[in-house]
Amino acid sequence: MPDSGRDENYKLLRQLGMLTFIPMILVSSPLAGFLLGKWLDLRFKTGQGLIFILVLLGFFAGARESYRIIRKVGSEK
Repeated sequence: MPDSGRDENYKLLRQLGMLTFIPMILVSSPLAGFLLGKWLDLRFKTGQGLIFILVLLGFFAGARESYRIIRKVGSEK
């Protein structure tokens, strides 16, 4: 079966691509929360409360998505 080697290479590259995406998720989620929170704080003059809340939500969302990706990659083996 010559195609089994191709399938394994494809699976390995797919897993590597998915795992490489995790650092981007962990950085962009809190950054998006910060930018949105800063804009909302300036618009509604609420101090820095919304920045703090949305950055925390960004951290949790990024960690959750990273966990989902890791589980998906682990189940493909």
